[in-house]
Amino acid sequence: MKFKTSVIIITMKQKHSICIAGASDLSHLGLDKIDSVKLFGQELAKAGFVINTATASGFSFWALKGVSEKNGVVIGFSPASNEREHVNLYKLPIEPFSSVIYTGFGYPGRNMIMTRSSDALIIGPGYIETFHEFMMGLEEGKLIGVWEGGWEIDEAIHDLIGKKGKSLNVIFEKDPIKLIERMAKILDVKKSKK
Repeated sequence: MKFKTSVIIITMKQKHSICIAGASDLSHLGLDKIDSVKLFGQELAKAGFVINTATASGFSFWALKGVSEKNGVVIGFSPASNEREHVNLYKLPIEPFSSVIYTGFGYPGRNMIMTRSSDALIIGPGYIETFHEFMMGLEEGKLIGVWEGGWEIDEAIHDLIGKKGKSLNVIFEKDPIKLIERMAKILDVKKSKK
């Protein structure tokens, strides 16, 4: 008896993968900022980006809500080894991710894999962990977009790199939609040169 096998090929229209990094708690920013973060996610999906991010609450969660509303692709990176550990030990969400990658390397290892798996990085409101992700992106030579807002991380990054931003592939932008547009143009140029 012979069995037929079939292969399904999935073609994705997404152009680039973007890692988004930010705080797991946005309560200090207010509801208007949460709405802004959701709109930011919608714009990322409209731009055709595959979103790589931490399986976390806060900035990632609300941005991904916006991405999901526009049927965008979201890959979540977990510090856990499996779903049971992810939910029970780390107390992290499974939704609204298209897929979850269980790294098994804790938070620092997860962040490294997530950053390395991305074409670029966008920094939103955040703290030490977000700064750590920024530093990894810088070390990897990734294009990094910093969303300037009513938070302190953008000021800390300014203080760290000073006027060297352009030479380090770091762009600053107050308007998140302009930030996405600028990053898409730069990534398109880089892709066309390969």
